[in-house]
Amino acid sequence: PTESELAELLRHFDSPRVRYWHDMGHGQIRHNLGLISHRNWFERLTPYLAGVHIHDVASPACDHIMPPRGQLDFHDFTNVPEHTGILVLEPRPGIPPEHISDAMEYLKEVWSNK
Repeated sequence: PTESELAELLRHFDSPRVRYWHDMGHGQIRHNLGLISHRNWFERLTPYLAGVHIHDVASPACDHIMPPRGQLDFHDFTNVPEHTGILVLEPRPGIPPEHISDAMEYLKEVWSNK
């Protein structure tokens, strides 16, 4: 579903058993294409959040690179860890291991300093 359809479904069912999984990179790609405001939709759907796939993007649609090597401003999403215990880095195949460890350190720093 689109973000507006998803919001309607989540409100309609209004159950702790019906949740949504956010994909940071894909949300940013939809933002880059002018389809949504990534941050606004994330904030609107946060009450229904079950987990987050984390990856960065390079414009317009190169995804699954590790933060902070792309354009996504993870400082705009500092409330992510407060709302879910399930955070999954989602690198594409062939990403160097040091990019993954750098991403972990970067996100710990960004998301622990409010």
